[in-house]
Amino acid sequence: MTMDVGNVTDKGQVTIPKHLRKKYKIDDKVLFVDTGDGVLVRQVPKLSELKGILKDSVDLDRINQQEKRLEVTRQERLMAVIEQAKNKREKRLADWQRK
Repeated sequence: MTMDVGNVTDKGQVTIPKHLRKKYKIDDKVLFVDTGDGVLVRQVPKLSELKGILKDSVDLDRINQQEKRLEVTRQERLMAVIEQAKNKREKRLADWQRK
């Protein structure tokens, strides 16, 4: 067992040492488990790794399609917000230039 020390930033962020990220294949999200006397950090299993864990087979293709649709929806909302902000900025600039 090895131990590493990490610094907690003002925002509560901690960098997981590279050798541990590589060893445990941590590349996206982690779970923080309150053990009662400390915090355990675990990698979140990928959806494909969970296939077969349930008695009935999970339709991963359907789930992946739903996730992609949700991501597109999020992107569309973000683009709409950006467009609104751009329009407001242009309107303010035009109003300012008329003065």
